[in-house]
Amino acid sequence: MVTLKDKRAFIEKHLKEINVLADAALLKYANIKEINEEDADNLLRLFESHLFVFKKNKTSLAQNVLLTIDNPGSYNAFKPIICALENDCRCGSISVIASGIARKNFQQEFSNRFVPVRNNGLFISEFGELFSDIPPDIIICSISFINGPESIALYAGKSVLGAKKIYTIIDGWGVFGNIFKSNLRIRDAIDGFFCNDEFAKKIIKYQIPDITDERIYATGTPVLDSIEIKKSDEYRQTMRKRFYLEEDTVVLLFIGGVSENWKNKFASDSKINEITFEKTIIAMKALAKAYPDKKFALLLKPHPRDADKQELYSIADSMKLPLNLAFVDVAAVSINEAAYGADVIASIVSTENLLAPLRGKQAIYLGYEGVGLGKELLEKVYGKDILSFLSETQGVTVAASPEEFSVLFLNACYSKISASSIKIKYGNSAKKIIDVIFEK
Repeated sequence: MVTLKDKRAFIEKHLKEINVLADAALLKYANIKEINEEDADNLLRLFESHLFVFKKNKTSLAQNVLLTIDNPGSYNAFKPIICALENDCRCGSISVIASGIARKNFQQEFSNRFVPVRNNGLFISEFGELFSDIPPDIIICSISFINGPESIALYAGKSVLGAKKIYTIIDGWGVFGNIFKSNLRIRDAIDGFFCNDEFAKKIIKYQIPDITDERIYATGTPVLDSIEIKKSDEYRQTMRKRFYLEEDTVVLLFIGGVSENWKNKFASDSKINEITFEKTIIAMKALAKAYPDKKFALLLKPHPRDADKQELYSIADSMKLPLNLAFVDVAAVSINEAAYGADVIASIVSTENLLAPLRGKQAIYLGYEGVGLGKELLEKVYGKDILSFLSETQGVTVAASPEEFSVLFLNACYSKISASSIKIKYGNSAKKIIDVIFEK
């Protein structure tokens, strides 16, 4: 039996992750040990996975589809696929297992059509029972780094739920979660991997050497479809007008950050985001002082799940910036508007770095040297071979120090690239993906 003490211990262990979801729910407690049973249960329900179902008028040939989503990135990738499935006659029902920020976003946009399904116990204990009415024929999983809802679907999708096919969508360019590590049975159960491009395919093959080409579909994903190239000029103008940035202002977009899971797994410094941001803003200050006749701006867009994002603002507030360097908080601005409003995009390990060239922007990985900082993290995340692939990617560079960042930033500002020069499969990737899952 799970006791209140057990619940409090779990909440304390995952406090930062829960806090992002719980809004002000924990503020009335000065100590975790004071949390009562009812509030503990409510907080745990926020943290655990939830099931939502949309039933259609199923024909004899229509198939039930189950999807899993966990983080903001996977939600953005899966949203167009869910919408496409709603309107596809080959789909008889849609079930979605969602957790974290993805669950909040999903409920905001789909609650008028999808019905939440749960009994009284924990989701994992009722897993098989919840699907007794609508067993899935096809499962499409996102990939979380750790604690993702896809683990249940991958382990039990075929053996317990009776699914005929399982697919995953790799919406970024990076490492797989823990579930794939040394787990041949899980990998063999997957019928196909969808990814953005040939580079993403290369990363998949590097991490799973025994996988065959036939199981990797470089169809593109809705992540690529969502970058809105045709609206780039409009976004640039509206963003700069909104924040009073003149056209000749040289703008850096700093995107945070490294999650708690990644910090723990890769033994990164607990303050890697704050240290990297501070080093970068100091470098920007030096540039502004070295070029007093030029105007600079540093835009900050923290990661939605960063529980320590306020520390980044505190660092910026503590800096005495030159008059020709503006600091701008763009947390509330869409990523497309922020990215097109900038000249250069920088982060430690964000997917946006690899999307930057597709937008016609330069990107800089902040791989600063030092124990627990970006250089070590990038080597652990990608491996040295993949990092060498990165160095060959047009519009992408890696800075090993703030000094190198300054040089790369200036070069990037005056080395424009054209989005049209990057060969990529744009188009309705959601349709391509569901055509594969239904026709294979």
